[in-house]
Amino acid sequence: MGLGVMKRTYELTVVFPQASVDLTKITKSLENLIGKAEGKVVSREDWGERELAYPIKKQKKGVYFLYLVELSVDKVAQLDKELRLMSELLRYLIVCV
Repeated sequence: MGLGVMKRTYELTVVFPQASVDLTKITKSLENLIGKAEGKVVSREDWGERELAYPIKKQKKGVYFLYLVELSVDKVAQLDKELRLMSELLRYLIVCV
């Protein structure tokens, strides 16, 4: 089995601004990005609104989501690049499980 076809499970934690008008639309576009990187969303947890440790982009609170994602090892960098360009996100973190 080549390294390019090896899939792993990753935790993707994302923080959206509290003032996001349409969270459903933003989460759909995030899930489309995951699909575009040939990934599969295994599960999604809405952690709700929480206070941030420090203000980010003048926001004091954020809405947290945790995704479990199956993704090819070679597609993680592509997903990271796409997430960086997503202006709706305050922060994100991809961790291999």
